[in-house]
Amino acid sequence: MSWAASAAAAISALLVATPAAADGVGFLRFSGGANVPLADGTWSQSIKTSPKIGVGIGGMYRDIGAGFTADVAAARVAASENLFAIDASNQRVWEVRLLGHVLYNIPDAVQPNVGLGFRAGAGADLAIASYDRIVFGNNNGKSFTKTGFALELGAAAWWHAATGVEIGIETAIPLSFHSSETAPGGATGFNYTSVGVDILIGARFSSRD
Repeated sequence: MSWAASAAAAISALLVATPAAADGVGFLRFSGGANVPLADGTWSQSIKTSPKIGVGIGGMYRDIGAGFTADVAAARVAASENLFAIDASNQRVWEVRLLGHVLYNIPDAVQPNVGLGFRAGAGADLAIASYDRIVFGNNNGKSFTKTGFALELGAAAWWHAATGVEIGIETAIPLSFHSSETAPGGATGFNYTSVGVDILIGARFSSRD
């Protein structure tokens, strides 16, 4: 996507530029944990709690900044659900989210060396799905990708563990909006608005002492 490439280039420039300023800092973040689906009904009933990993880059000037994140959740489809088609099996969904964020940090908010961070972001939600379906002994399964709109609100507590290293616990509310009635092969399940909760553990590496 051209907008994603432009955002990455802009943030990369920010990472290079901010350490030169007395109040600026660039960072690289890694996280992992679980995504718990809450709504809408069809999605939350069909998808179980799933593993999620992510990476992010960004820059801060004093307490305000901007960033870009890429997250991947391996959505676990309940075996009892036909999310895509009747008699479908081995249903798989990879949810890839690419978002730009506005960031706000409160250093030492909890106690010395433990601060809080908040973020709000928007971008694209890519649902990469596949399933098997045996018809007269032949596999009539399909694979396809649908792109929707993504929003996210998040908060984290960060502990300054060492020079340039922070360890944190994050929680976020990811929202996904998909409006496709059908997918190739007549598969259904991509007309939904999903809401979930992410519970993550992360590490952030920055140019700050």
